[in-house]
Amino acid sequence: MITYGIGGPALFLTNESAGKSLLGASDGPIIAYAFLAGVAIQVTMALLYKTAMWHLYMGELDPEVKTAHLHRFWAWFSEKYWIEFASDAGPLLSS
Repeated sequence: MITYGIGGPALFLTNESAGKSLLGASDGPIIAYAFLAGVAIQVTMALLYKTAMWHLYMGELDPEVKTAHLHRFWAWFSEKYWIEFASDAGPLLSS
């Protein structure tokens, strides 16, 4: 998804006719922002899931960490498939 989100704007920047057609379109800015928003969502979700996995790993190294509220939150977050699905499906459906 990130490659798709970066590839779209790169195409418009490197291909003169594609860039002109985007600039000439009334929805051009919306299309550009949609690509960038998709990338931002994907990067944000990757950071959130990396944070969750780090907290879960720390809990495996030190069992006392598992009792912390933050660890329980990240454990909950990591088990919610619908959050990941929505973050992937949202940009895909909007394009």
